[in-house]
Formats: sequence, structure tokens, C-alpha cells
Amino acid sequence: MALALPELLTKIFNFLAEDKALYPALFVSRLWSMCSGSILWRNIELIGSRNFGEKYEIQLKKFMGFLDRNTKPVYASSVRYLSSEKESGDIIHLDFKRCSGFNDRALIKISRAYPNLIHLNVFNNGNLTDNSIIELARGCPKLQNLEISWGGDITDRSIYEIARSCHGLRHLGISGGKNCITDKSIREITRFNPNIQSLNFNYCKKLTDSTIYTLVGESKFASSYPDLRKLNLSDCDKVTDIGIRQIARCHNLEHLALNSLKFLNDETICIIVQSCPNIRYLNLEFCYVTDTAVEAIAQSCGDIIHLDFKRCSGFNDRALIKISRAYPNLIHLNVFNNGNLTDNSIIELARGCPKLQNLEISWGGDITDRSIYEIARSCHGLRHLGISGGKNCITDKSIREITRFNPNIQSLNFNYCKKLTDSTIYTLVGESKFASSYPDLRKLNLSDCDKVTDIGIRQIARCHNLEHLALNSLKFLNDETICIIVQSCPNIRYLNLEFCYVTDTAVEAIAQSSVEAIAQSCRNMEYLNIYGSESITDSSISKIAKKCSYIQELELGYCGLITDTATKDIAQHLSNLKYPGLKYCVNISKEALDMLDPDLEIGGYYTIPSAL
Repeated sequence: MALALPELLTKIFNFLAEDKALYPALFVSRLWSMCSGSILWRNIELIGSRNFGEKYEIQLKKFMGFLDRNTKPVYASSVRYLSSEKESGDIIHLDFKRCSGFNDRALIKISRAYPNLIHLNVFNNGNLTDNSIIELARGCPKLQNLEISWGGDITDRSIYEIARSCHGLRHLGISGGKNCITDKSIREITRFNPNIQSLNFNYCKKLTDSTIYTLVGESKFASSYPDLRKLNLSDCDKVTDIGIRQIARCHNLEHLALNSLKFLNDETICIIVQSCPNIRYLNLEFCYVTDTAVEAIAQSCGDIIHLDFKRCSGFNDRALIKISRAYPNLIHLNVFNNGNLTDNSIIELARGCPKLQNLEISWGGDITDRSIYEIARSCHGLRHLGISGGKNCITDKSIREITRFNPNIQSLNFNYCKKLTDSTIYTLVGESKFASSYPDLRKLNLSDCDKVTDIGIRQIARCHNLEHLALNSLKFLNDETICIIVQSCPNIRYLNLEFCYVTDTAVEAIAQSSVEAIAQSCRNMEYLNIYGSESITDSSISKIAKKCSYIQELELGYCGLITDTATKDIAQHLSNLKYPGLKYCVNISKEALDMLDPDLEIGGYYTIPSAL
């Protein structure tokens, strides 16, 4: 049977797609564009600019209308707003991680539109409740990967329905947020979902040892999970060392996060790593880990690529040298705040682990330029480097070496590097004969770098893709420079200006313009810290509240001129707020605070006795 021209073109274009030669066909004609576009765009990721908003609604609708019905999956990890009148009933993969602009109503529509949905990620959307999650479980019984961590009012009711409806689950994330999830939920999950391979229970404060026994099959209610690959129990305060030890029965574990478990000890760590030799990702952040445990890890788990020992100060150079010799393929290492480490182990690490991409050695011991030179020359794939504070004697020369040999850096932490000067900033932005610039720099921390002046700081404005910027305690920083930076870097989501005294009485009007510039330019701001800005007034904070609606943390400590007026605007407009810092904001009344979400953790607020 003869084929119509579009069908014939589609068959031809499928062959071109295999050789990656199809893209030019988009520009031949409208017909060729339609036929080739539906092939090219079967896997879509809407990322890049975080400035998608309602003004892009028409364009997004047109784009979605152009898609072939077979287009799947659709990723939307950075999109704030996406609406389409034409729905593709065959979508099986949706990712809305950190998209907090929609609520139960939208998710219920998703659950009714896509009965074949396999993957859904709505991580960190505090607007979702049991209402939509229950509908989702009933409407999408084929779900295999479900991430609802840090949602809103999600309780055992939702988990019961997920367990009883979605029998094919392989991953379930239910961590944190306002959830009230108990051991009973986990019993239901293990009862109805035998194929689970990944579980995220981070910050599930009500879970106890009973959950662990349920997972490993020591309960009359549960089946065990012999194929469990990934488990996150971080910050599960009620899980004891006795319970944690049972994890050793999950012999196929590859990813294990136990950070901030106060009952965890060396003996238990040794038992787990000796019983689970396939572990590749291990997070023991904020746990007391000694040489014994670190050496056991190096001897037992041969394929580790990710190790996190943040604030684990119980081991020294000897243990880290063993790590460097055991793991030549190590990609991520965090030894933040271990004052026992010196140049000896860091140099060995750089030589032994040349594939490192993320290295955090901030607040270490006697770490000098020698270590940084070796890191620069050995680890050419670095994307993040943290070398802040401690006893370090790191100079501008180190930064020149880093920029010379490491072109892919996206994140730098220089907090409290007291010897760095403006030369470092010029090196980063490419104004030095020694350096290449970092156009993709996303994160920069220059806090407490006393020798960096306002002239140097101003050059940061050339890093247009910055998302995270910390400039706290920079004594030379002024209002004009803040305005220049935020207007040039519209993607900033995290801005820390703590103890930057840019707002005294004499320049109050100018100071307010700094905050207003933030409100005008950085609409996607999620964290703002202006602690100690004593001349900031209601006018500026109200504009922040109205124009930066995605803020989750707002630190206003010692902003003594702020009153109930700004607090009311915060309550009305910042629906995603999780933490307002109000230490010594003495002009805010108890009545105004009562307007805020009662579940909010209000930092540092002190009620001043009326007699004063």
C-alpha cells in the first residue's frame, strides 16, 4: 500500500535520527519540520532559564500542541508554570522537582489524565496534601517511581492508599516536610509492594526501629526487601543503633544515607560495610566517625564513588590516605570541618583520586597552597571546590592554578580565606593573564574574605549565571555594588548579605534601593539573608514579599525598623516560606506573628516585655 508523503518522510527521518543527522531537516519546510520535530522531541527536558512564568503560557501551549502523542517522557525540573489545553494521554514520566507553583487541584488533574503514569516527582511542593496524593494513587496504579518528599500535609492516609493501589512501586520518597508518617505506613508498604528497590525516609521523625525490622523481614507484617538498593534514613531521630545494625541484612545496598543519626557508632558502621560490599554512595554527615570506621569502609566497599564525612572529625591523615588509595574512581568527597587533616593527606588524595568532581575540604587543618596546587594539577574534572576557613594559608596563587587547570568549575567556596584579594576575583572572571573565566559559575562564597574590596566584588556581576552568592561580612560592600550584581545576575536564588552594613541611617534611601533591586531582578529568590541591616524598612520587605514569591527562607534578624506591615505582606504573599528569621525585630507584634503559618519555625523572635 502506498504511503502518504508525511508517513514516508517520517520513515526516512527515523533513519536520519539514528545517525544524529535529523536536526537540519527542521528548517527545510513546515511539513519537514512537523515530521522531524515529533521524532526529535520524544524526550523533552524543560530546563535552563528559571524565569518561565505566566508570560510564557502561550508559547508553552503552542509547544505542547506541536508535540506528537508519543512524546514521552516530559521533564520539567525547573519550570514554575506549565499549562496546556492539549494533553498527551500517553505521558508516563513527569518531573516537577522543586516546582512549588501548583497545588492539589493541578495534581488531581494529572492523576485523572495519565492512568499509565510510571514516574512522578513533586519533591518540595508544600502545597500538596492527602487529598491529591490519595487521588494520585487511585488514578495512577502503574506508578513505579514516586517522589513526594517535603510535601505539605501528607500523612499515613496517603501512604496507605499508595501501598494498596500502586503494587509495582520500585522507588518511594516520603521524606520531611510537615508529614506525620509512622511505622504503620511502612508496614503497609512492605505488605503490598514487594518490588521496592529505593526508599527515602529522610527527616521522617516518627519512624523507629520497627521500620527497620519491617524492611529486613523481622516483623509478622512484612516481607523483606532482598533487592533494596537505596536507603535514606537521615535525621530519623528515633531509629537507634540496634535498628540501624539490621541494615546489614540488605546485602545488595548501593546507596546508603545515615547522616545525623545520633545513635550510630563505629561498630555498627563496620558491620554494615562488611555486609554490604556493593555500596557506592555513603553519607555519614554529622555522625561521629573514627579511623576504625573509615579504614573498614576502605577495606570492604571496593566501588565507592561518593563519600560524605561532613563534620566527622574523628579521623586523621592516615585514614584519608587509605581512602585515596582504595578509591581511584572517587567522584565526590566531603571532609568539611575535620581539623585533623593536613597537606599530607590532601596531596595523596589529589594524586590517588584524579576523577574527583566535588571536593569539600573546608575548615580542615594545616592545609596550604601546596594542597591546592596538587588538586589543580591532578583533578582536571573538578566542578566544586570548597577550601574555606580553618587554619589554611591559601593565597591568590592557588586560585590562579585552579583556573589554569580546571575549566569546568561551577561552584567555589572561599569563605574565610583571609589572604585572598581582588586578584582572585579578576582571575575568576578572566581579567588575568593567568586565568580562564568561568561563564558557567553557579555558586560562589566569598564571605569573610576581608581583603576583597568593593572594586573586586563588583566584577562578580560578570558571572551572569550565578544562582548562589554569599557575601556576608564583607566590610567594603556597598549598595551600588549590590544593585549592579543583582541586576546582572537575575538567576540568583540564594543571596547572603548577613552583616553587610549597607543600610545605616545616612544612606537609608540608597540602602532600600538595594533591596528593591533584589525584588525587581531576582524573582526566583528562595533564600535571602539581610541579617543586621538596621535601616531596612517595611517598604523594601513588602516589595520582596510581593515580587519574590518563591522565598523559602528569609532572615531579617536585627532589622529593627520592620513592623507589622511587612509581616502581614510576608504572611499574605510568601506561601512557600519555611523559615522567617526575626531575631530582635522588636516592632513586630504577637498579633502579626499569628498571621504566619502556625507550622513555621520562626527564628530568634523575642517578645519584649511591655514595661520596657
